[in-house]
Amino acid sequence: MYNIRADKENTEGKLRALYASSKQAGTIHVESIGLDIDLTYPLAPNEVVTIDLTELVSEDAIEALGINDYSIHVTSNVDMSLYLLNQAKYSSDATLVLPVAALGLDYYAMSYAVDYSWAGNPGWGFANFIGIVATEDNTTVSITPKKELADSNFLVELRTEPYQVILNKGDTYQATAVGGAQQYALEVTGSRI
Repeated sequence: MYNIRADKENTEGKLRALYASSKQAGTIHVESIGLDIDLTYPLAPNEVVTIDLTELVSEDAIEALGINDYSIHVTSNVDMSLYLLNQAKYSSDATLVLPVAALGLDYYAMSYAVDYSWAGNPGWGFANFIGIVATEDNTTVSITPKKELADSNFLVELRTEPYQVILNKGDTYQATAVGGAQQYALEVTGSRI
């Protein structure tokens, strides 16, 4: 989950964490091949386990566009609730993590454009992102962008027409709205995945 900060060197308030809870005692296993993570934690009934990933997930992994192997796979031997928090100074993103069995096949991106004119920067904002994780090998993902997308860190290939990417289990794909940091409304709402 990408959480952009204008000052990457300022780590004040930075936190990336998983929060897990269950009604039953059990264990939670967190792994990632691309991020070299392999951790196991006990789950106590009706308590929240915090798994701090701040030092384990690099900025390079968070910002990587295109196809990468930076997914985090979480399993448990009991039913549980799982949330992800990605916090930076003045900014927080969170998500409810769904089990693979609850996933569908047809999605629309929802985002919002941030206008920083209140900070003396009229029309200045950050672009939004689409992030995808494959749960099976040879997963074909069809993407119909609502606005121009880039999936390279060098913005070489701009995507304006429907396109497909093929991912293997655990692969991630990330693309960003394009137009430059000085253009407001760089959002991806309405893109179909």
